[in-house]
Amino acid sequence: MSSHDLVVSLVPAPCHPDVAKAAIRHHKHMVTASYTSPEMKELHEAAVAAGITILNEAGLDPGIDHMVRGEGRGGGGGGGGPPLVL
Repeated sequence: MSSHDLVVSLVPAPCHPDVAKAAIRHHKHMVTASYTSPEMKELHEAAVAAGITILNEAGLDPGIDHMVRGEGRGGGGGGGGPPLVL
């Protein structure tokens, strides 16, 4: 994780807090594909203190997870369109 600029967490929702804790430790921004859980809300102050943003799903259609995987841009799952830059 330390050699990357951004963490994209597409794991099941209950796993996001563990990934977020690692992102906070490594001072890496993070995007998840799940709505904000109470456990993720508890990490807000730590993320702010680390100087990072953690962006959870916000009800966008087709959704952050679909955008990150490249769906809806000319093909199913990673093909067709230009790369998504966050």
